[in-house]
Amino acid sequence: MSAIISLDTLNPQEGSKHMGSQGPRFRSVFHRTESSQVSGAGYLYGQAKQLMRAGDLKEALWHLNQAVQVKPDFAAAWSALGVVLAQTGDDAGARAAFDRAIELTPSDEITWRRLSDFEQTRGHTEAANYAAQQATRSRGKRVRQLVLGSCLSFLCLTVGGTLYVTAGQEKERQQATLESLPTTTGTVTELRLFSRWSAMEYRYLVLGKKYGGRLSLGNYALSSKYREGDPITVHYNPENPNIAHVHGESADVPEPGYGGLGGALSIFGTLLALMCGWSVIKLCSGE
Repeated sequence: MSAIISLDTLNPQEGSKHMGSQGPRFRSVFHRTESSQVSGAGYLYGQAKQLMRAGDLKEALWHLNQAVQVKPDFAAAWSALGVVLAQTGDDAGARAAFDRAIELTPSDEITWRRLSDFEQTRGHTEAANYAAQQATRSRGKRVRQLVLGSCLSFLCLTVGGTLYVTAGQEKERQQATLESLPTTTGTVTELRLFSRWSAMEYRYLVLGKKYGGRLSLGNYALSSKYREGDPITVHYNPENPNIAHVHGESADVPEPGYGGLGGALSIFGTLLALMCGWSVIKLCSGE
């Protein structure tokens, strides 16, 4: 395609031989050649944008050509390439680059705006108006997507937050229910200390029958609170004495399943909100 500009590369040994006599010209060529080999298309595109802002169209053109050669489906690079080619007087190459960008992303508002300006500058009013209409349609589509994404984010945050809070309340209710159960006296029988957590085993009597339980806490919290042989107060379920927990400690009450779903929905809603916010910033900045 005419938008691609091929560049000859130099043999490193030949370059080093002529480096002294030719000076910065060879060093610039070597730098550009090496950067195209070790850098990705995204890096080349970023460098081209900086060069465009600085007004260095020649270097920007080189970087954009390299970017689309490294990644032929890089629509943003094709669009920027069309701008640079238009500014350097290559109308055919610019139109080809814009066409390629639109082929890759038919609903890209920025490319349609650039194409409209390009056609308007060259007196092609009908083509410019058509491109402007397509840009307006693309913008409307982006706005609708943002509204839909924002609504979905709000819904996920609302439902997810409600489920998560409800699950926490249910767990607290179950904890309170266990605290209201009758008590008996138990004894610490064993303490186990591990690298990241500690565990305590205990025994207790209910109507003369022995039962056992286990309590786990993070770090070494138990070792500073309990010793083997210490008496403890144990809450137990009269209908099933095997269900018990140590008074004053958090019971091992499983969180309702919808709590995890609520947390996942909340995280998804937050990420979606951040994405929508970023899209709004780009929309307002014209990117």
